Amino acid sequence: MKLKSKLSLVILLLLIVSLAVFSGISLLAFKSSEIRRIESLKFSDLEGLRKDLKNFVGIAKGVVQSLNSESTALVYQEEVYGRSAKCILIMLEESIKNKIHQIEEKKLTLKEAQALIASEANRVRYNNGEDYIWIQTDQKPFPQMIMHPLRPELNGKVLDSPAFDCARNRAENLFVAAIDVASPSGGFMDYLWEKGLENGTRIPNVPKISYVKPIKEWGWIIGAGVFIDEAVDDSIKRLKTCIQKLQFDEGSGFFWIHDLKGKLVCHGEEETHEGTATVEIPDFIKKGLTIIQSGNKEGFFEFEKIETSKIGSKKHLAFVQVFEPLGWVLGTSKSMDSLEQRVIWENEETDAQIFKFLLGVLISFFGFALVSLRLVNRTLGEYGLLDKNENGDENKSINLKNVLEISPEKLKEEFLTGEKKDLSTSKESELEKTSKENSAILNSRALEQIQILTEIKKSLQDISEKINKQ
Repeated sequence: MKLKSKLSLVILLLLIVSLAVFSGISLLAFKSSEIRRIESLKFSDLEGLRKDLKNFVGIAKGVVQSLNSESTALVYQEEVYGRSAKCILIMLEESIKNKIHQIEEKKLTLKEAQALIASEANRVRYNNGEDYIWIQTDQKPFPQMIMHPLRPELNGKVLDSPAFDCARNRAENLFVAAIDVASPSGGFMDYLWEKGLENGTRIPNVPKISYVKPIKEWGWIIGAGVFIDEAVDDSIKRLKTCIQKLQFDEGSGFFWIHDLKGKLVCHGEEETHEGTATVEIPDFIKKGLTIIQSGNKEGFFEFEKIETSKIGSKKHLAFVQVFEPLGWVLGTSKSMDSLEQRVIWENEETDAQIFKFLLGVLISFFGFALVSLRLVNRTLGEYGLLDKNENGDENKSINLKNVLEISPEKLKEEFLTGEKKDLSTSKESELEKTSKENSAILNSRALEQIQILTEIKKSLQDISEKINKQ
């Protein structure tokens, strides 16, 4: 193998190894950096998604808490449910005033008037026959029952039994509390009382509110109440309707509620029916229950949500939180597709940058290779280490350059003189003869080249003169 080829091969191998090492180290560092960057972006996006879900559930829980507090507040119950009781007592009070006027006119005695009012109040029913009026005295320490339509056994008795210590938030005697609340012009009180059903059975400790009003002329307290267990049911219905309508992210985000036993209460994306039982508890309810049953009041989890409009499922991140007053678990979720799609885009961008880098390395390799080979060629030529055949083209180029710098006559004279010197010093032999023949051929070719160069030079001079004239 020729020296030039050997050096070229060595240089190419060195370039390949150097660029391979450099490219490998650079790519490894770049890839590691990109992996860390993408993981950081993924973590940041995931934390942002977690924060959004927690905020959304917090807003929904605030709405539920507000509506529940409003529905269970005595002021709300008085306004919505106590209105009927208040109206009933206003009518009874007018009837009592009429009877008092008749007593003053001597048309009725006090005993007759009171008996008529008691009889009239005993027959009053409202709110589907569930609610009624009772009459008691205002004496202390314990009052006496005048008339109770559903508990006639209490009529005429002193109401001092501990069974009547059921006034809510007071733990005191209900009928004593009625005296305090009714003075001076009437008011509402809340307590627990038994509720009679159509079949004759009674449900104990049902929440109830009553409006009580004093009849000072007779020393009476009249009262009319409303059971508010239906108020709780109405409150739950309002809450469920509100949660089903509550949405975010332009309608794509929704909420759900299930109880601590895994029963779905409502779902913003699906219509739920009370009394219907599912064969299997959905995955998102199972995972939510697992978090709550482990002792946490809130938490995140991932689940596969089946798309009803499309074939397949999507990975969702969910957040759930307990609403203790009603024993509910409130939750919501969002698709994680956007996070995964961003990771895909970032990986594609990284691959594109790696491709550009490798393309740049390849171009640089060819550039370095060409420059290095030319430097090797020039260096070997300067030190005379090139073979004759390899150097021939270079010598020709140098001779041609010199020819352009001297006149054709001088070039011819120098060429012929050099040939004569070479011929005179050569030995007489067959080789010498062959050399002469070759020299003659070269001589003829050189003369032809000189003639061509002379014509080229003349043409260039003519063109130069024309340009100068213009």
